[in-house]
Amino acid sequence: MKLLITVMTAVALFAGTNVPKTLSPMLDKLRYTNAVVEVDDADFHHEDDEIAFVFTYSNYAWTRTYTVTFVTCGGEKYYLDLSDEENVKTEELLPRLRKEIDKKKFASDHDKNLIRTCVLEAEKIDKNAEFTREHAACDAGSRDVYSAVDGELLLLCESGDFCGKLHDEHAELIVGILDEAGLATVWK
Repeated sequence: MKLLITVMTAVALFAGTNVPKTLSPMLDKLRYTNAVVEVDDADFHHEDDEIAFVFTYSNYAWTRTYTVTFVTCGGEKYYLDLSDEENVKTEELLPRLRKEIDKKKFASDHDKNLIRTCVLEAEKIDKNAEFTREHAACDAGSRDVYSAVDGELLLLCESGDFCGKLHDEHAELIVGILDEAGLATVWK
């Protein structure tokens, strides 16, 4: 399959045409899948229970909805519904999530190397990179993807009523990997 896509892409490029739209998502998927590497424990200086990435979904159009999913460096995924709470502030979110880890009630496990690859990429993000956003929909809510690698939440992308992204190649790679793995749902 990979060879077929490579050959078709080469033919399309050689012929001076664009890659067919049906192939484009497949090529993107291969790019993200191939970005995951084996991470040696000696090269990784984060604890397994350290929060790596946070995914929020909020929508207040019809009912109050605010859910948080987060994953640790060890690949454990947690889910928290904060819909009943008033005014959850982003800056207060990490301490709250750390308490959930102490309860040891995680929802599922994910590939540790996938998460570790993303963590190592997150360490390279330019925090001064430009973040742009534009209005895209109404009443769709918001799905946000954050890096929590340095102990602070850094917004990598948002999709929904407003769509935006951090213009950094490492951030874009992380979002692609996490989206493909089913951790982050990014509306395109």
